Amino acid sequence: MSWSLASTNTVAAGTWSVSTIGQGLNRSSGKFVQLLSQNCANGTFRAATLGTPAAGQTHQFTLYRAAGPNPLDAQLSATAYSCQLDSTSRSCTVSGAAGFNAGDALELVWTNSATVAEQASPGPIGIAFSCQ
Repeated sequence: MSWSLASTNTVAAGTWSVSTIGQGLNRSSGKFVQLLSQNCANGTFRAATLGTPAAGQTHQFTLYRAAGPNPLDAQLSATAYSCQLDSTSRSCTVSGAAGFNAGDALELVWTNSATVAEQASPGPIGIAFSCQ
């Protein structure tokens, strides 16, 4: 699974649900989810920006999960797969046991302090989750 945010992304500071094509919904009013197509014993979550966030600017990415086969919105809860990008940490990787199953719903949540376009050096952000 992968997501991307363009260097021209002007989504205001806040907490957003991110679609695979980089659109965002204010998380308090809507969510984008993907269903896992396979069981996932172990996973790796990565995020990186080709730009440089301004001093004090952060992009926090957290993977949320609701267990299948009949996941509910109210069941979406944060997992250990979470990364923060800032002016000194422009990439991160989190790996470990997942225990996810085919049919589980996953949501990518982005909490930002400023838009991607407002980075000191604008650049796209890529986010990926892979599992075995």
